[in-house]
Amino acid sequence: MPTKQELDILCALPLDVKIAKSQQRVREWIDYWGEDGVYVSFSGGKDSTALLHLVREVNPNIKAVFFNTGLELPQIQRFVRETENVDIIQPTISFIDVIKQYGYPIFSKEISDAIYFARRPECEKSSVSKYNQLIGQSFDKNGNKSKRTKERWFPAYLELPFNISGHCCTRLKKLPSKSYMRKYHRRPIIGTMTEESSLRVSAYLKSGCNSFDGDYARSVPLSFWNESDILQYISLNKIPYCDVYGEIVCENDKYKCLGCQRTGCSYCGFGLGLVKNNNRFIELKKLAPKQYDFSLSGGEFVENPHYDPLLTDKNRWNPKQIWQPNKDGLGMAKIFDMVNDIYGKNFIIYQ
Repeated sequence: MPTKQELDILCALPLDVKIAKSQQRVREWIDYWGEDGVYVSFSGGKDSTALLHLVREVNPNIKAVFFNTGLELPQIQRFVRETENVDIIQPTISFIDVIKQYGYPIFSKEISDAIYFARRPECEKSSVSKYNQLIGQSFDKNGNKSKRTKERWFPAYLELPFNISGHCCTRLKKLPSKSYMRKYHRRPIIGTMTEESSLRVSAYLKSGCNSFDGDYARSVPLSFWNESDILQYISLNKIPYCDVYGEIVCENDKYKCLGCQRTGCSYCGFGLGLVKNNNRFIELKKLAPKQYDFSLSGGEFVENPHYDPLLTDKNRWNPKQIWQPNKDGLGMAKIFDMVNDIYGKNFIIYQ
C-alpha cells in the first residue's frame, strides 16, 4: 500500500510527469479488465472532462457513463448530451424522496452521517459510536481523544428539527453505479483527487490509484492531481468544456476558471459554511434561477416517525415534528435559517 509520504511526492510532480503516470494507471486498468470491461464516470464537470480526454488518449473507444441525478445545472446536462459515446443512466429514486427517507445533505458527508446514525438508536453500534463523537467521548486505542470528535456539531444533532444524512450520493450515484457495473460487467474510472477530502486520502492510502479487489473495484488515476493541474491540462490540450466555468486563466503559475468554481449537484449543502468562498446557492441563483427558487421555496412540518414520547433524555434528538420538502419546493431556505440560528447569521449565505 502507498504511504502518505509517497502520495505527497506524487502530488508535487510537474504536470507532464503526472500525465504519464496517470495514463500508465489507465493502461493497467484497461489491460486488466479489457476495453469493454471499463468505463469513465462522467459528470460533465471539468475534472471528469479532463479525465475522459486523458483516458481516450490511451484508448479512444472507452465508454463514458453519466448518472443523471436530475440535480445538475442545465448547462452541464446540455454539455453531457453533446459529448460522444456517453450512456445516460437514471436513478430509481428522486432527490426529494431521498430527503424524505434519509435527510438533507448539510455541512459535510462525514458530519451528516455522524448526525444521521447518532439519531438512529436502531443502528446500535454505529449509533453509539457516532453519538460519542458528537459529545466528545470518542477515544483512540491509547485513550487519547479521537481526531474524529465532532463536538462542534452536537447542537446541530440536538436542535435542528429535520433529518440530516449523506445518503443522497449513495442513492443517486453509488447504487446506480453498482447496478450498472453488475449489469454490464464494467468497472469505473473516476476523476476524484485526494486534495478534495481526508476521506479520499484515506481511500488512496488503502489501494493506490487502481483497486482491483472487492465489490467496488475502481480506478482513480487523477488522485495526485490538483485543480490547477486539471485546468492546465484542459487549456494545454484545448479540450472543449462546459461554458459554465468561464475562461481559464493562469495567474502566478496557478490555473483557475473565471466562472463557476464548482458544479456538482445543484442542491448539495456539503461545504456550505465550512469551505471558504463556497457560494453554491448564490451561483445557482445566477445560473439556474428556476432551480434556485425551487430549492429554497416550499417545505412543511410533518410528524416525526422516530419521535419517542417516553424518551426523557434532554441530550437526545426527539422532536415531535420535522421539516421536509413538499410539492412547492425543497424548503432549504428554512433549513439554512435554522442552521444560521445556531452557528451565526452568515454561516450559510444563500441570498
